Amino acid sequence: MLPLGDLLARAAEPREMLASVVAAAVESLGADGAAVIQVLSSSEGRVVAARSLPSALEEWRGEVDAFDAELGETLLARADGHFDEVCVLPLVSSGDLFGALVLFFRRPNAPTPERLRQCEDVAKLLAMSVGKAYQLEELRSAYEQLRTAREKLERGEKLHALGEMAAGVAHDLKNILNPLSLQLQLMRRLLRREPVGSPALDCVEEMEQVVRRGIDTVERLRAFSRQSPESRVEAVDMNDLVTEALALARPRCGERVELVVDLRAAPRVELEPSEFVAALVNIIVNAIEAIGEHHGTVRVTTGEEGRRAFVRIADDGPGMPPEVQGHVFEPFFTTKGRSGTGLGLAIAFAFAQRHGGEIALVTAVGQGATFTLAFPAVEVEKPPSTRAAPRSHRRGAR
Repeated sequence: MLPLGDLLARAAEPREMLASVVAAAVESLGADGAAVIQVLSSSEGRVVAARSLPSALEEWRGEVDAFDAELGETLLARADGHFDEVCVLPLVSSGDLFGALVLFFRRPNAPTPERLRQCEDVAKLLAMSVGKAYQLEELRSAYEQLRTAREKLERGEKLHALGEMAAGVAHDLKNILNPLSLQLQLMRRLLRREPVGSPALDCVEEMEQVVRRGIDTVERLRAFSRQSPESRVEAVDMNDLVTEALALARPRCGERVELVVDLRAAPRVELEPSEFVAALVNIIVNAIEAIGEHHGTVRVTTGEEGRRAFVRIADDGPGMPPEVQGHVFEPFFTTKGRSGTGLGLAIAFAFAQRHGGEIALVTAVGQGATFTLAFPAVEVEKPPSTRAAPRSHRRGAR
């Protein structure tokens, strides 16, 4: 077996270190069994690594007042006669108590003073190594949070800049398309005597269709350009809006896609209803289209997590590779070729940001995709007295 220092140096995580130490305690230090007990935030202790112990000890968890001989006696009693002696060595590093290394012995194999000193040295080395490992984990977690926050900030700045550009483009396009639409209406009146199916009427209809598509694009650009909540924001029941969005998206399912709905109780949220419905319809339709020509399922679930109301849309389509997943919320990024505008998910992302919410994606190749929209819950004020109820009722009736 490698020296304990080498084993600890090779271990990448605290759990690997703990497993290495309990193994070394049995194989090299002469203990008949070993465990590491970790201190929990609730002042409890639990076994997080064990070697050569009965299952009753491996699964132990209980209140810990101090890591001393009393704890050792408690654990020894739990061993049900498998061991005769126990040694509890606290794991302390830089003033922090992580837990204890507990060594079990049978009577013929009682530890000598020299072996106990070796065990104490092992406990000190383990405490120092675990302390550094936990610090490294905290640094990694902090770095990941910083990286995520930076990406959100960069994405938000990009959306703001593109939003301003989109507002200008939409304004110019609207000034072009509105007069063109009026001219086409005039042409249709002038051609009203033409027989149905004449080339002139067909040409006008095609031009009107192009104009309608252009107007739709302008509306999407206008929606994308709004970077602050509109005055129409109100406290709403998310399930009502999800039901409305499902009614609009359901016809796209056809016979190949099954729409499974699970609407659970959720708190009210503050947002602009029509924008939310539009964003949700876009995500559901994307999920339906992701399944392609195959038969599949799209699941829509609502509920509450941590005082946030959420709606989750999951499909069992092909999923997305990492290079696509990292760009799905970027404006004008699309995998649909000419049939996609690349604005749908970007608009949904901007909408969530404006209303204090967030949109998250979990996907992998061959494992489908799951989009989750979540918004903070709002407290609905209750009437101060029973006398206020009739007035509220009359306003609702009106």
